[in-house]
Amino acid sequence: MASSIVDSAKAVVRQQADSLKNEVKDRAKEVIDDKTKEIQEHLDKYNPFKRKKGN
Repeated sequence: MASSIVDSAKAVVRQQADSLKNEVKDRAKEVIDDKTKEIQEHLDKYNPFKRKKGN
């Protein structure tokens, strides 16, 4: 009886851990994408070698 309760608890904890892991992965990807975009915009804005329009 006790071992089945423990097994059930382990399964629930594993499932919650997997869910949290996926949430963290998704959030990390969003943050990395946002920062990458921010850095790229900064580089585009301050790039001295970028051609000016009309030249």
